[in-house]
Amino acid sequence: MKEIIYKVRSYSEAVDVLDQIQEGYRVILDIENVERTEAQRVIDFLCGGLYIIGGQIQQINSFTYLCVPKAEVEISDENL
Repeated sequence: MKEIIYKVRSYSEAVDVLDQIQEGYRVILDIENVERTEAQRVIDFLCGGLYIIGGQIQQINSFTYLCVPKAEVEISDENL
């Protein structure tokens, strides 16, 4: 599976991120450079989109998330 590191700068980029996930990419999402309320909107949008396509999202740290396209890819946080 291919991976992309995506540094979001605004909410408007959330659609681009979801498009990449729908194309089969795992996305490591960096929201560090986004205002807090806008970052929450990005995460909320992605959670909804991922739910619809059967994907998953997992927070890695305060500003980093892993998004995967299908539920068949299990995210484990045992070593985090």
